[in-house]
Amino acid sequence: MCKYISPIIVFEQNGQDYVISWQTSALPQSLAYEIEDEAGRIINGTADTKKDFTLPKLGVGYYHLRLRAENIDTDSLLIIAPTKVYVASAIITPQSPINSLKNLRQVLQEKSDLHYQFPFPRFADLAAVYRRHLSFAAPQEPDNEQALFLALKSRHKINQNFQDWCNRCYDFNKINSYKCKEFAKENQAAINQAASILAEVDTYLQKSKAYLHRQGRKVIAYVSNLTAADYQSFEGWQNRKLLKNKLCVADKNFVPYDSQSLKENFYRPIIAKVRAAMQGSDVLYIADFAGLEKNLCTDFPFPDKEETYDSQALLAILKIESRRHRCAIMATTSSKLSAEFLAQSKASGIIFCVPE
Repeated sequence: MCKYISPIIVFEQNGQDYVISWQTSALPQSLAYEIEDEAGRIINGTADTKKDFTLPKLGVGYYHLRLRAENIDTDSLLIIAPTKVYVASAIITPQSPINSLKNLRQVLQEKSDLHYQFPFPRFADLAAVYRRHLSFAAPQEPDNEQALFLALKSRHKINQNFQDWCNRCYDFNKINSYKCKEFAKENQAAINQAASILAEVDTYLQKSKAYLHRQGRKVIAYVSNLTAADYQSFEGWQNRKLLKNKLCVADKNFVPYDSQSLKENFYRPIIAKVRAAMQGSDVLYIADFAGLEKNLCTDFPFPDKEETYDSQALLAILKIESRRHRCAIMATTSSKLSAEFLAQSKASGIIFCVPE
């Protein structure tokens, strides 16, 4: 990974210059840089390493910054976020404040007839959106991975419990393993059937959303924890290498993402999860918002440990995707949230409710 600047660099769009300071003086006098946007457009230039690096004018979005010189070839993700998330005044107004989970449930009942749990959207659709908005996130995953996962689960007992999931030697737990590839060759009919079922579910969901919008109602998507995955789910199987071999204390069905692995993979799993939930939705409700800062993990027989995350990067991702999908964000306050991050999130337009 990048040794001279951070692998993840976050800026907030405020009309000022975006400036990067070099973390070491052990650099040549100048470096060639390349900035690639999501559409594949590239800006080339040369940076003087003896003074701060002022980036060209860039809009909101994700960019790859590559630095080139003799024996130097580094890669970072630039995240330039708006100052606020999308604020849906038609959903939440000062006349109907959200100050408790009880009130939140009432708003959901009044404003929505569809309250669904991620991941409902078919992975094929997710992949299409992922490619369109983050074209540099190659290599592209095949669209039938979720169908393969469902077909596998219908024939084999995989990830039945946490010990099973932790067993790295169990080849069906590895998405690119020899056994999985052989299964795909020998069971194409089962995979096609799973893909057909997923397509039907996705079509029904999209039609339901469209109907609710025609009726003037709102769709609320629910995500438990952005930085953790159910180890029995498709997400847990697909991103196995990025997840830790520990359980979340708050929910024993979830395992946390490894913070360093997320950075090295430029937060692709988080961006994909947020996009899948926001697609066609009016509100994203994050139940465990404290997960953007840290997850408390079991480490038996040792004391529980905290897995901490770059909360500024995750908040920036939420801002970008919220604006792009015109999707408001709700969350629950928690004593686990630091006062500073809670204040920043509220200032960013995220609506918080107090637990009962």
